[in-house]
Amino acid sequence: MNEHIRIRERRKALNLSQDDLAKALGFKSRSAIAHIETGENKINAEKVNAFAIALQTSPEYIMGITDNPKPTHYTATTPQERQLLAAYRHASDEGKKVFHALTAYFLPPIE
Repeated sequence: MNEHIRIRERRKALNLSQDDLAKALGFKSRSAIAHIETGENKINAEKVNAFAIALQTSPEYIMGITDNPKPTHYTATTPQERQLLAAYRHASDEGKKVFHALTAYFLPPIE
């Protein structure tokens, strides 16, 4: 099964609209998702991981390596965690500094 079919089927299994998925991935509109789901646009390895997180599954499932859609420990995140991750990834350098300053209070430094 192709990646685009697995993405569409997993999105539907989670009752997500294309708009919902686009927002979770930081896309500006659902049209990018529509083009991916029809196979018109391909996704690179980095995007496979992002889709896996947003679709609560594993990259291996999306790529057809496994038929088990159960997420791995890495991709088993809550919607709030995914929203924070997406916000961090799209933040400016200054915005990322704010994230680091806020989380430094709760987390030990990353080495």
